Amino acid sequence: MENKEQSLTPLQSIILTIAQGNVGVVNVLAQIFEKDPIFLNPLGIAIVLTKSKSYGIWLVYKDMCKNDIDKTMKVLREWFENSTKPLEEWCENLGVR
Repeated sequence: MENKEQSLTPLQSIILTIAQGNVGVVNVLAQIFEKDPIFLNPLGIAIVLTKSKSYGIWLVYKDMCKNDIDKTMKVLREWFENSTKPLEEWCENLGVR
């Protein structure tokens, strides 16, 4: 039996980097990718530049948007276009914890 190393696709690497090991966030990112693959680029850049934690994405999806992926994308876009704060701090300022 061969022992092949499994390598990740660039998309898988981006999703795993943004999700920071959070399986729920991987699911949200997969849903976002199905709607708009390009959306992951500015989201990933904003997460890195603001030193955000991935659970901020989960807070937006689960608590703010009640599992609505379209609303989630709208809120995330508002964050990354208008804020320099980490996502979780931005959520907290809106009363979401």
